[in-house]
Parts: sequence; C-alpha cells; structure tokens
Amino acid sequence: MNRFKKYLQTVKYLETSDNNILYCKDLTVDIIKGYIEWRKSNGNTNETINKSLTPIFKSVKKMMRVGWVDRYIGEEILELYLPTNTQSLEDGIGTDMHYLTVDQIKQLIKITEQSKYPRTKELVEMFMFSIYTGGMRFSDVCTLKWSEVDMENRIIKHLQVKNHTRKPTVLTLPIIEEGMKILKKWEGRNEKFVFDMLCEDFDLNNDKMLKHTINSLNKTMNQSLRCLGEKMNLPFNLHFHCSRHTYGTILLNKGIDINLISHLMGHSSSFITQKVYSKYLPETLNEIVNEKLNFNFK
Repeated sequence: MNRFKKYLQTVKYLETSDNNILYCKDLTVDIIKGYIEWRKSNGNTNETINKSLTPIFKSVKKMMRVGWVDRYIGEEILELYLPTNTQSLEDGIGTDMHYLTVDQIKQLIKITEQSKYPRTKELVEMFMFSIYTGGMRFSDVCTLKWSEVDMENRIIKHLQVKNHTRKPTVLTLPIIEEGMKILKKWEGRNEKFVFDMLCEDFDLNNDKMLKHTINSLNKTMNQSLRCLGEKMNLPFNLHFHCSRHTYGTILLNKGIDINLISHLMGHSSSFITQKVYSKYLPETLNEIVNEKLNFNFK
C-alpha cells in the first residue's frame, strides 16, 4: 500500500494525508491501470505486481460490499490481475484465450477413440463434460460431488471452488444428453466425487491441500491434452481451460443471449462475460443483423 501511496503522490500528484485523501468514490479503473504500468516501468515482474495488487483488491471488495464503489467499476478493477507463469487454482494455465472449433472437437474425439490408453479417454471425457456442461473449470469438475447431481431432473447444483478473486457461488447447470452419457459411465467409481479424481474422504475445507492437489491433477490433465493437441497440429497448447472458452464461443456464435451465457458460466455479471469474449461478439452481431435486421421497406 505504501507503493500505491507513492504512485498517487509522484505520478497522480495527489497529496495523500489525513486532510487530502483519495475517496472511495474517486477510485477508477484508470488509476489502477496507471499504477500497474508504473510498476512495470520500474522493472517489476507480473508476479510482484500481482502481490502488490492483492491488498488493494481486498479493499475494493470490501468497498463493493458496503456500496462505496460502483459494482461494475469494482468488478473491472478485480479483473486486472496480470498473467503469470504460475498455474492458478481457478484457470489452471494463465489467461490464454484459446478455444476449439466444432471441427477440432470432432477431431479430438476421433483421436481419443483411437488411443490405446484408457486414462487418456477418461481425461478427455472430463474435458468434453466441461464443454457440454457450462464450461465448468477443472477445479469444479474435479470437486463435483454425486450429491450435487440430480440425474432424474438432469440438473447440477455445484458450489464453485473459491479462488483468490471471487466469492464461491452455486452453479445451476442443465445436463444435456451427451453430458448424461458421460456421467453414467462414471457411476459406481467413487461414492462421493463424480470423476474419481479425489479420494472419498478428501476434505474440501482444507484450502491449502485442495489448491495443491488440484494444481497437481491439473498439471497431469494438461500434459495429456497437450500431447493430443500436438497430434491435432493445433497452433496452441491444448489445456483444460480451453473447454471453458470453447463453450463460451460456441454459445456466442449460436446467438445465445449474453446474460444467459454469463449465468451458465458462473460469472458474477454479464460485464465480465462481455469483457472476456468481446472480440467474438462482432461476428455474432453481424450474423444477427444480416439474418434478422435486414430491413427492406420497399
């Protein structure tokens, strides 16, 4: 916080004292972006900058709860963490925006069917389950419990795994037919956890152990996916989070309402969904305009 204070004084020329302070309502996205650029210009790494952002972001979350900062401004600020080489519990592999096309998904399924390793097929089933079911993150697929799955009504009600930027929420997801087929394959394997990645007595309340275990499992998952991606000649490394981006882009290109996509993906607001997938919106909008708004009054 002292570094942030120094930035306000030397760059923004704000005399931060008891008589001249920065009010919560005056905190903007541009101020935080400027602070990040200032730290970069001083040679700080992304990891170091993220550590310096953490106390600021904790304060922002408190301000949001009591209404001292506009919710949308606060959410945009909280998205300003920089990508690092360190795998996170939330995404598993940085913030790369990679996704599979429909043809690439078909190619992945075909290559997996030809694999002689049963474990490879199981890992791809988890990847495909994410695509079929809300683009669930690896941490959520890994911790999905049978008690959260209503097979009769084809609904999942899963408490999201908490990370360092969001409060956990309950995901309510419909299960389509292909997702049901995968679930039925895994019945009877583990009494508690659907995909048998965690032992039945694993304590989900042990945050430190949970993060370590999921990151380790995710590393194994991504190694297998990367090998499959190389066989497909993908221009990027295939990793589990690609399933989430694949789900989001498929729904966008089908013209699904952005608010519904936001709900299904567990975003705290549609603003976040728009920010992440904004560069894919023009294609969808052009299709809608050409198909539904091509007026001719003659």
